[in-house]
Amino acid sequence: MRAALSVRNVPSVTGRTGNVLLSEAADAWLALLAAFEYASPRRVRAVALTAFFGWTAAQLSAATDDDLLPLFETIAEWADTLAAEGVAGLWTTIEQTSGVTRRTLGTEGGERLLTDLGHITEMIHTAHRAGALSLHGWLLSAVQQAAEHEDDDEERARRLETDSDAVQVLTAHASKGLEFGVVLCPFLWNKSPAPSNPPVFHPAGSDRRFIEVGGHGSPRHDEATELAATESAAEEMRLLYVALTRARHHTAVWWACVDGTETTPLTRFLFRRNGDTIDDNVKLVSDERLWGYLDRRVTPAGGVIAHRLLTDRPDETRWDPPTPTPPTLESARFGRPIDTDWTRTSFSGLTAESRHAAHVDTPASVKTDEPEPIDVEEPVTISPELPMASLPGGAAFGSLVHAVFEDVDLAADDRADRILEACRLRVASAGSTADPEVLASALLAVAETPLFAEPTSTRLADIGRKDQLVEMIFDLPVSPEGPTVPVAGMAELVERHLPTDHPLRPYADRLRALSRTRFRGFLTGAIDATVRIGDPARFWIMDYKTNRLGDPSRTLTIDDYRPAALDEAMIHGDYVLQSLLYQVALHRYLGVRLPDYRPDTHLGGSLYLFVRGMT
Repeated sequence: MRAALSVRNVPSVTGRTGNVLLSEAADAWLALLAAFEYASPRRVRAVALTAFFGWTAAQLSAATDDDLLPLFETIAEWADTLAAEGVAGLWTTIEQTSGVTRRTLGTEGGERLLTDLGHITEMIHTAHRAGALSLHGWLLSAVQQAAEHEDDDEERARRLETDSDAVQVLTAHASKGLEFGVVLCPFLWNKSPAPSNPPVFHPAGSDRRFIEVGGHGSPRHDEATELAATESAAEEMRLLYVALTRARHHTAVWWACVDGTETTPLTRFLFRRNGDTIDDNVKLVSDERLWGYLDRRVTPAGGVIAHRLLTDRPDETRWDPPTPTPPTLESARFGRPIDTDWTRTSFSGLTAESRHAAHVDTPASVKTDEPEPIDVEEPVTISPELPMASLPGGAAFGSLVHAVFEDVDLAADDRADRILEACRLRVASAGSTADPEVLASALLAVAETPLFAEPTSTRLADIGRKDQLVEMIFDLPVSPEGPTVPVAGMAELVERHLPTDHPLRPYADRLRALSRTRFRGFLTGAIDATVRIGDPARFWIMDYKTNRLGDPSRTLTIDDYRPAALDEAMIHGDYVLQSLLYQVALHRYLGVRLPDYRPDTHLGGSLYLFVRGMT
């Protein structure tokens, strides 16, 4: 049918007929996956003939081994892509580099092949995600199963290759549940298929299927055969009903008087003689009498049903599609305002403005990934050198220290050994120049340094795993439906709640400098650690800082981490704002996780640990 339509220049597609695993696309994928496993000359030649490369038999016949080398290289690259990026990444690479789309669509039936290739790709992707060890083995097994057994799997039925206007060619069975403007039924006059042999039937009063295997001469063979024929005829009549009720506007049906026509459902329907009863068999008479019978049946329909006799062969005029009038093109204009205040941001996003300004103003000799060193105009006293003075700076080193603290249970009795092992592993994997022995010794001192003013107060070494939540990620709404929130507006809060002589109060002036930062929507972030300390327990934000403070031209000392220097670092790095935001996140979290939550009872505050000064 599709070939006949193609001769008349009528576009057509095959709708949901056949199993995609039995298509040319499945063969192409089988050849490619086999070459991935072992790229022998024979397998590469097989892939060359597929849509992936589009070679002709003549090209392949004349090709030398040198001609095949580019194919070997391409297949090797694709195999690497499959291993690194999965099936989806592989198919994207094939589409971009092989020209498969352009080449396939330039051939007869190219849309069908390209649709099947994409369909098979999705199935292989699903198998790969499900953990198939060998994609070639999985696809080969699926193809063999499809060839051996009738498969009604919805996912494996071939899809329409185009959404453009075209005649859809499909079976009555496949059209169940569908609807079309115009339906043509050219083959309903065709002889019905013979009942199954051996007979398959349902005995009267039973919903179980039976197979009569006794053969001719069996006491039940004739009865079983009659039941099977009755069920087959009933199914054919149901399919006739499906075919005749798919159209919204117009149905065209052909009927011809040929050998076996009298047994078809259409003949029994058209020429039934007992009122509304459809006879099992119809005795056909002369064409004139049949035509007169149809006249008497059609006339009462008042023109809704028409019939005519086809005596001449149809002309062979090719269909010429109308030339569409091109639309007038005009650039679209976006007339609505863009709400730039609604966003998903973080602490880094809110302070990017001030960090950029600080970066521009900083001499090139001291620019780093961390806030630049602080110069505090106070008398500097001679202090012992710090354990971490010789260790490198930068964001990479900070991430390394964070990772060690996440790896090790600092409350363990053997924490010294655990810290050393973690430092060796992390330094090696990061390619860091840090000495793992020195780093381990310094971090052990950090773990055993009191966190508060009292020498006997809680240490990191006193906080077990059950009392900490590492890397708590939050995504909290901030006035999503209300007015925008100016970051500079928080300056008033700082001044309202901090005493005049509080060392962090000057941060209010820095907040006011962020006058252009306004937002609403969502605030996201990740807190290094949230810890539970004391009895009754209070919950604290904990953030590790590896900043190098003081004069970068001299060796770090403990004096570089005196309170005044830390206050300046908190202000200069915008850590005051970070602390406030993170405490809001913790406050909301505790509000939904703790019964009878009260901030003045449960919310402790923030612990910013400048680890280089914790000795």
